[in-house]
Amino acid sequence: MHYLTEKEIKQIVDLKLYNPTLQLVRDLYIFSCHTGLSYADIMNLKASDINSYENGLCYISKARIKGHENNTMNKKVYYAPILPEAEAILKKYEEISRISPSGLYFPRVTNQQINRTIKDIASLANIENPDKVTFHSSRRTCASLMYNHGVPISIIAKVLGHSSEVVTLTYYAEMDIDAVMKEMKIFQKKRLEGQI
Repeated sequence: MHYLTEKEIKQIVDLKLYNPTLQLVRDLYIFSCHTGLSYADIMNLKASDINSYENGLCYISKARIKGHENNTMNKKVYYAPILPEAEAILKKYEEISRISPSGLYFPRVTNQQINRTIKDIASLANIENPDKVTFHSSRRTCASLMYNHGVPISIIAKVLGHSSEVVTLTYYAEMDIDAVMKEMKIFQKKRLEGQI
């Protein structure tokens, strides 16, 4: 699996795209990078899935849609905070959810089309190994960004709707070199001060 760094996400966000389909696919991908929502969860997102918390913070919460699971007892509920980057994308598409008979937030696009198009966008943005960029890599990107910024793995698992923290650690959260070196500096400082 592949994930993007914050620098690579910025490269994609800053890319000038004039084709509406390219813009939509980029928005969906970036939205997932900041919320951890899967393709199915984003394609089925409604305004009614967005909840207010406090101080103007909002989050998305419902049972994860995964494969052909029909038994709601086995579905994991996720809580995806809506960070400013995701909020900006929601505002861009909120009119669609108001006028759509189904109430869905985003225009329809197939998973196959997204995966094909996101590779093209990654290539245009000069992302290394653009063929490895898939829509699912956005969930891994979300997990890795949170992990590298010190979010506990139990919280990341809840945001992603995973059944256990082991799934999150094994398949999603990757530590980048900056996070490794930051922790090693703390370790070294503790050693020198005799705390270890």
